[in-house]
Amino acid sequence: MNLRVSTVCLCLFICLPAFTQNVVDTVLLTNIGIWDGSSGEVRNGQHILIIAGEIAEAGSEKPRAPSGTQIMDGLGHVAVGAITPGRIANFVVFDANPQEDISVLARADLHTQLLVKDGQVVENYLDNVIPAGPDIDDPDHMPLRVIEANNGWASIGVGGIISVDGLDMIQDDESKQQVGDLTEFRGAGLTAARFVLFGHLGEGYPVNYYMDWGYNGFDEGFDITEDDEYSLYNLEIRFPEMRIGKLTVGRMKAPTTISRSWSGTYLPTAFRQAPVSALTKSRDNGVRLTNTAFDKRMTWGVGLFNDWLTEGKSISDTNTYVTGRVSGLVLDNQVNEQLLQVGVGMRWTDFVEDSIQFRARPGVPFVPDYLDTGDMPGNEARWLTGEFAWRKRNFMLTAEHVRTKLDSPTIGDPTFSGSYVWFEWTLTGETRSWNYDKAVFGRPLPSHDFTKGGKGLWSFALAVNDTDLNEGLIDGGDMQQVMIGINWYPQKSYRWGLAYGRTWLDRDGLDSTSDFLHLLIHLSNL
Repeated sequence: MNLRVSTVCLCLFICLPAFTQNVVDTVLLTNIGIWDGSSGEVRNGQHILIIAGEIAEAGSEKPRAPSGTQIMDGLGHVAVGAITPGRIANFVVFDANPQEDISVLARADLHTQLLVKDGQVVENYLDNVIPAGPDIDDPDHMPLRVIEANNGWASIGVGGIISVDGLDMIQDDESKQQVGDLTEFRGAGLTAARFVLFGHLGEGYPVNYYMDWGYNGFDEGFDITEDDEYSLYNLEIRFPEMRIGKLTVGRMKAPTTISRSWSGTYLPTAFRQAPVSALTKSRDNGVRLTNTAFDKRMTWGVGLFNDWLTEGKSISDTNTYVTGRVSGLVLDNQVNEQLLQVGVGMRWTDFVEDSIQFRARPGVPFVPDYLDTGDMPGNEARWLTGEFAWRKRNFMLTAEHVRTKLDSPTIGDPTFSGSYVWFEWTLTGETRSWNYDKAVFGRPLPSHDFTKGGKGLWSFALAVNDTDLNEGLIDGGDMQQVMIGINWYPQKSYRWGLAYGRTWLDRDGLDSTSDFLHLLIHLSNL
C-alpha cells in the first residue's frame, strides 16, 4: 500500500466517530477531585472505582482494579454527586469547581466531562478511556478513546494520528552556503501518519501491550536517518506492577530527559527542542523499570538497551546503553494548581560500533540538518541531563540542559552541550495536568469544546535554545534559536499551530541567520 492510499485511509479512520464495544461493567476513575457537600471543600487526588453500577471504593488510595477494568483519567476535574461506597453511582464530573465559578452550573453542557447515571456512563468527554488490565495507567502516552473491544480476558484498541505541516523561510547568503538553498522545501506535506494498537492479554496476570507504527516524515533523534520512511515507533510489553516498580520490555523511550518522556503530540511547540533532538535518541530497544516514591513526589526510572534486533546484528556487535532518570516535586500545591519539579538523568554507552553521529534540524520539518558532527570514532560516551519544571495555573515553564562527553582521543575527547527553555501561557485559562507516574506535563484539554459552542483552548508558546556541537576537531555547528507560536485546540482531538522562529548558526567558519514560518495541523481520534 503506497503512502497516498494509506494516508487517505488513516484520515478517514480518524474522522469517523469513535464507538465502543465493551461488556465490562467495571470503571476506575483516577486523579479526580471529589466535592464534599458538607464542608464545601474539594478533595483532590482521589480515585473512584465502580463495579456493577455501585461505588466500590472512593478515596486517595488508588484501588487495584479487576482485570478488564475501563480506566479513565479524571485530569484533576471535580466530581459532584452521590459518591458513597455501596451506593449506586450517580454523579457528574465538571472541568471546574462550581462553588468557585457558579457559571459552571449555568452552562453545564459546556463544562460536563463525565455523567454517570444509575451506575451507567451516559456521557463521557474525559481524556483517554483505556480498555485494559489493572496496570495500564499511562494515559498521556496513548491515543485512546478509539475503536475498542474488551471481553475481560483480552482487549484491543485501535487509534491513529495524522500531522500535516506547512513551511516558509528566509535565508541570508551565509545560510545558503552552510545548508544549501531551502527554497525547494517551501510548501506543505505530511509529517506523520501513525497507526496504534494497544490493550491487554490475560486475566489473573494481565500483560499490557502497545504498538505504534507509521510513516516517518519527521522524527527527532541522532539515531533517525532520512532512509527511515516507515518506522516502528513503539512496541511495548508492560507487565503488572510489582513492588519494585513497572517493568516494560520492547521498543520504547528510555528514561533520560523530561522532554523525551513527554508525548511529542502535546508539546508547547510543534517539535522537541534542538538540544534534545541532537544529543538524545528517539527510541531504544530493551528493558525499562520505573516507579514512584514518597507518595508520588519522587519518580525514578532505569533502563538497559541494545539495538541488535532492529539493526540485524548480534548483541556483541551493537552498542549497549544504560540510562536513568530521577526527579522530585519540591512544591505541589493542588489548591493553587502550582508545582515545581527538579530532576537529573544520565546515559552511558560503549562504542562497539565504529562511530556515533549527532545532528538536528532547526525545530521545523522538511529542511536538512543544521547541526551535524559527522561520524565520530570513540570508546564510550556519557550523558548527563538536568531538568526543571514549573506550573502555576495556566502558566508553565520547562527547562533542560544536556551534556555529552565522548571518550575519543583521536578527535580530542570532545564535550557537546545544549540547553532550552519552554514557556507556555494558556490564554483561555486551562491548567495542564501533571502525570505523577511519568513526572511530566499532560496534554492540553479545552474547557469549552468548540464543537459544543465553546471557543476551544488557545495558548501562547515561547522557546529559546542553544546547541553547541563545535568542540576540538569537530565542527558540527553552534546554533541558537528563538521561537514564538500560537496554538488552538478546538477540541482535544485537533490542534492548529502557527509559529515563527529565528535561527543563528555558526558553522564552517560562517555565521548565518534564517527565519521560519511554520503551520501545524494535527488530528487524532483521541
